[in-house]
Amino acid sequence: MDIPDPARASASLPAAINSISTDWRACLSTLNRIAHLMAQHLDLTALLQHALVIISEDFKFSTLRLLLVNRPEADGLICRAGIGPATLPLELDTLFPPDQGIIGAAVQLRQLIWIDNAPGLSHLAIPIIISEQLEGILYIESQRQVLADDSTNLAIVADQLGVAIENACLFDQLQHHLAETKLMFETSHNISSARTVAEVVAAYLNHIAARRRYACTVVLYEFDAQGQFVARTVKGRWSPEHGLSSHHDRQPHERDALDDLLDAGETVTIADVRTDPRVAPSLRRMQEAEQRLAMAFIPLIVRNQRIGLVVLTAAKPHAWSQADLHPYQVTAEHLAIVIDNRRQQRLLYAHGERIAVLDERQRLARDLHDSVTQMIFSITLISQTVTSAWQRDPAEGERRVNRLIELSQLALAEMRSLLTDLHPIEREHPQAVLYAQPTPSSAPDQPSKLLQRLHKYATEVIGEQLQVSFDTTSYEQQSAVCEDALYRIIQEALNNVSKHAQASHVAVTLRVHGNRLILSVQDDGIGFDQSSQSVSQGLGLYSMRKRVEACGGTLTMTLGATAGTVVQAIIPREAPHVRSEP
Repeated sequence: MDIPDPARASASLPAAINSISTDWRACLSTLNRIAHLMAQHLDLTALLQHALVIISEDFKFSTLRLLLVNRPEADGLICRAGIGPATLPLELDTLFPPDQGIIGAAVQLRQLIWIDNAPGLSHLAIPIIISEQLEGILYIESQRQVLADDSTNLAIVADQLGVAIENACLFDQLQHHLAETKLMFETSHNISSARTVAEVVAAYLNHIAARRRYACTVVLYEFDAQGQFVARTVKGRWSPEHGLSSHHDRQPHERDALDDLLDAGETVTIADVRTDPRVAPSLRRMQEAEQRLAMAFIPLIVRNQRIGLVVLTAAKPHAWSQADLHPYQVTAEHLAIVIDNRRQQRLLYAHGERIAVLDERQRLARDLHDSVTQMIFSITLISQTVTSAWQRDPAEGERRVNRLIELSQLALAEMRSLLTDLHPIEREHPQAVLYAQPTPSSAPDQPSKLLQRLHKYATEVIGEQLQVSFDTTSYEQQSAVCEDALYRIIQEALNNVSKHAQASHVAVTLRVHGNRLILSVQDDGIGFDQSSQSVSQGLGLYSMRKRVEACGGTLTMTLGATAGTVVQAIIPREAPHVRSEP
């Protein structure tokens, strides 16, 4: 048994301790400096490059590379940072196969590989593992002698580097989500304030496309009654060469190999239209003519239906990355919703216009019926009695002729007023308005003399045809608008009795009861057929009902207890929501 020389042992011990201490100090320095990097919230690329500089300075290595697994494909490793010239083909941002050489061995074995394959040159490949998943390789070439302690310390550094990479990735994800949220907010603000589809598309292109390097086109579809595509229209385009342009190129739509994928909501990318077999010949010819060889299609989906596309193009063949597509993809859904909302608003507005036209037609029909038609009916009744009245008393005959002239003039004025509503003639012939102005007695701020008007109408128009009696003892004067509505209602009711009831007497009762105004018109005629639609759907009854409803009341028409018909209107005495139109 050999016994060590105490003198030699005591001489070599300080050198060994000093070597161990130096290596450990380098390891501690690297760990501390990488931890400091983590606290600075650097992005991943900057952190990796700074970390290699630290390792190179502390461990005296001249060549280092840091490779990360290419996610999500996991088809190799991407060189993300480097220092010094390397003997392996490890250029930045290039893909390295996961099964070649020392790096491939470290990937497969998931452990440190150390090779001295030439004098004065050592190779180390150290796996970086995060949560039991391989994330990358730290590759080192060293011209100095690599010791066992170096490999141990570098393994510890690799673990710390894994923690730093994980934190940087989480920080990048947070920044990505914040940027995405900001982009969504800004896009929402810009396009939501646009009023039309064209303005929405222009706002989208100015905000999203104009910040990037690809030409962007928004295409919308037109549908037939069965919901099938019939045409596509370019609504707007932005390109780096020409900026924003409002093209409205409309072409018939023909289904091709891309439609099924787009209908499913998938983004379709084409690196080169000349070589992709899915590209229709017509699209290939068009893109070659425009010298836009790479394309990406992002569908606009609303309620499970594709309403359009966001189309990206590039001049040269291009392998589209997720980073290229992401800004357009995250905003496409909101763009589709806003476009659909504007379309629905346009349809609703058009529907509202049609309803407004119908309402206006009904109003004009009601006004014609209540004014001009009633005057013509009055003219007819009076003209039938002029001859007999003249024979009995020329003065009475002359009075009735004068009444005919007065009614004719009133009818003409009413007709001119209605024509003015249809066509505002004051813009072309201001003087013509003078002939359509209401008389002072019909001004809305001067209450009309309802009872006098009713008695005059009953005497001069209805009198010889029908006996009319009035009970207005408990009536109190109402507003001019309300009294005009009452006059029109009673006028229509008396005319209906005169024309249809075959009655000899009609009683008109007008009274105030509490907070209600009650009108009743009852005749002793033949009544009406309750099953007849012509009665309930007649314009006269419709007009009366609308006028009562305008005053906040209700109108009913029933058979009398013994004979005839009873028309009754109940109106709030003081209705604050009475409309000013007659």
